[in-house]
Parts: sequence; C-alpha cells; structure tokens
Amino acid sequence: MLALIIGTLFSLRAARCLKTINQQIMRIMQGDLNDRLPTHGSRDDLDHVAGGVNLMLDEIVRLLDQIKSVGGNIAHDLRTPLAVMRARLERGLESGSAENLRGAADNALVDLDRALTTVTALLRISDIEYGRRTSSFDEVDLKDVCVNAFELFQPLAEAKLIAFTLDAPAPLRIVGDFDLLVEAVGNLIDNAIKFTPAAGSVKIVATMAASQPAVRVCDSGPGVAPFERSSIFKRFYRSEQTRHLPGTGLGLNMAATIARLHGFDLRVVDNHPGAVFELSPLARLAPSPGLFNSLY
Repeated sequence: MLALIIGTLFSLRAARCLKTINQQIMRIMQGDLNDRLPTHGSRDDLDHVAGGVNLMLDEIVRLLDQIKSVGGNIAHDLRTPLAVMRARLERGLESGSAENLRGAADNALVDLDRALTTVTALLRISDIEYGRRTSSFDEVDLKDVCVNAFELFQPLAEAKLIAFTLDAPAPLRIVGDFDLLVEAVGNLIDNAIKFTPAAGSVKIVATMAASQPAVRVCDSGPGVAPFERSSIFKRFYRSEQTRHLPGTGLGLNMAATIARLHGFDLRVVDNHPGAVFELSPLARLAPSPGLFNSLY
C-alpha cells in the first residue's frame, strides 16, 4: 500500500508537470515566442527536456529576428550602389561622349563589384550558419591559425605603418575547422587594421585563460562604445562614425557565426585605448579586467 501511495503521488506530480508544459507549449504555438517552458531546478528528466526546448526557442527567436531584419538591410545596402550606378550610366549616355560613357561604365563596374561582394558575403554566412560543417571538424592548433592569419595580413599592416605583432608561444589544441577559424581571426584582424590609425598597433595573442584556449586581437584604434557592443556583430551594422570607411558590415557577423559553429563566444572589451576582440569557448569564466590591460 505504501509503494502504491508513493507511486500514485509521483505519477500525479509528473502528470501535473506535463499538463503545465503542454499548456505553455500551446501558448507558444499561438505566437508568444518569448514565453518559455517552466523549470524547477530539480534536474530531473522533465527539467532537462524543458531546458533543451527553451534553448531551441532562444535560437528560433534569434533566427527569426535575423530574417525580419535581413531583407530591409539588404535593400538598404544594395539600393545606394545600384542607384549610383544607374545615375552614372544615365549621365554617360546623355553626354553623348564615348569617353564619358566609358568612364561611367568603369565606375558602374566598381559599384556592381561592391554589390556582388555584399551578396557573396551573405551567401557565405548562410553557408556557414546553416551548412553545419561540423562533420569536417578535426584537431586544430590555434597557434597555427593565428600564424596563418598573421602572415596573410602582415603586408597590409606594413603598408599602413602599423606595428603588427603576434604572441603565440605554445600550441593550443581544439576541435574545429582550420580554414573557418583562419577566416574568423582574419576578419577580426582586418577590422582592427581598418580602424587603427597609421603608426598605431595591432597585436594577436593566442594563450590559455582560465584553463581555456583564447585568441585576442588587440588594437589601438578608437575602440567600441559600450552601447554598441551588443550590435556590432549584427549583419550590416556600421557605426555612424565609421560609415565613411569602405566595407559591408558583414565581417564581424561572419566571425561571430564561425565562433558559434565552434561553440565559442566572441566579445569585445576596452583596450585603453582601442578594443580587444576575444574568441574563446562559451564555458570559460570571464577573466578579470586587469588581464586585458596587461596584454598591451
């Protein structure tokens, strides 16, 4: 009888939990995507399932937000080069001069290349984000990743008279895609060199922090304002003070996409002056602020 009573109590409790979860799911299905399944901290099977579903809902909301904004962003960023291209071709045709028409066609090709660069970058991000290339993951050394990226951008830094240095004293083994990681670190370096003034400095650091491998790209540029740090990794986001510089606003978003694919976090902190972009595993504990100041 005691076993029957205990079993009945447990079954009633489970039935209540399932009923609550079902009611919450119905509310979410009706359009309230910000609602979440209840968890009680008991760490039982139902709690694990509810936690997994909540994580899935977070990802769905994030993707839906991107889908809602991507159409407007594409139209905004492609409208300007296309409008300029059309105006130049019209002026070339109206002038009646073969030389003016050739010049307008050359300028139109530049604008067209800019638009194609934007579209190509978007397709690349989609391929990385939805292609899920985890099947090609293998053991990768982050030191080799940084060395490859360093050698790739060293001529660009020298041309701008920027002090470009690499600090990667020891191998850092992780599981990932070597080419994608080089692309992510390369985008961070390209961003740092672009916004660092001539005679400034950019430094790549590959080290262990809190028992986890981390890659940091430090620069002496204008830095990132605190209110922009949650926005700079979004597609097409460009700060008002840097809109005059060439770019598509997709480099940091691509780096963040590659980081997520590898289970890494990409964040930015102050470098006093400049910024530090850090690529590190999500489970790593946040280092103290003094650690970043000692890097530079």
